[in-house]
Amino acid sequence: MTNASTVPIVSVGVNFNDSSKAAKVAKISDCGDYAVVIDNLDQVQTLRISTGECWRVPVRGRAYCVALSPKGEFAVASDSGTVQRFDLTLPTICLSTLTVPSINSLTYDQTGSMLLVAQTTGRVQVYDLEVRPTPLLIETVGVSDGAIPVMQSKGSAIVGVDRRGRLFYLRNAGAEAQLQWNGASHLDLDCYAIAVHPYLNRLVVGGYGRYVRFYSSENAPAVIFVSSFGFVRDLFFLPNHDLLVIVGDQGLEVWNVESNQLELAWKSSRGKVLCVREINHRLKVLCG
Repeated sequence: MTNASTVPIVSVGVNFNDSSKAAKVAKISDCGDYAVVIDNLDQVQTLRISTGECWRVPVRGRAYCVALSPKGEFAVASDSGTVQRFDLTLPTICLSTLTVPSINSLTYDQTGSMLLVAQTTGRVQVYDLEVRPTPLLIETVGVSDGAIPVMQSKGSAIVGVDRRGRLFYLRNAGAEAQLQWNGASHLDLDCYAIAVHPYLNRLVVGGYGRYVRFYSSENAPAVIFVSSFGFVRDLFFLPNHDLLVIVGDQGLEVWNVESNQLELAWKSSRGKVLCVREINHRLKVLCG
């Protein structure tokens, strides 16, 4: 069982040659050696953490959303109404471009062979990436009557939360969407981060403000975790499923969701925290 006080934390700083740039959004790859960063000018760069090398990514328009594949590629959505795919190790060449209006969020499936694109209309488009050179749109699934700000793969399923706080899931990328439960539907949520328990019976949501709400499918009242952060950047469960990591701009906290106790608080000495990833029982923190 993972103990929060014994989880090693490794922090890495991001530096840009151009002093006018600052990192705004970032994600770390599965291998832990690459990161994709959207800067404050809405441009995209990739970083190889072990060497410090950076590459400018030729994205159309202003980027605002990124997803990483377990197969070593990533996708970027921009205000040009396009999704572009790139190889992490050679990000200067675009693999393909998809035209999708009103993009809300992106995710790959567990295998990396499907890309799912959520629209503000509540529909999710599913693309087969094995079809080349241009991925094939194989399904458009209506999962909500509104925007889907957060969507992610969870095992073999795809889960997401709409603006009403409803948790839905697809058993696989091409399946019909199912509403798992409506536990947060009475709130007007402006959520930017979610954590879904592997058993799909618990949901944690956060965004602007210090409060992180923890819901269970038993429709019990929400448990409120009061973090020390003004903005919750990310949320995820550690491998033992009872420990929740809350990522803020200046550090991270680990909470025990069974006892509702704060187990660990860590502050960054390298600047703003951009993203955190659990890799081989370590928390890798990207700062900039």
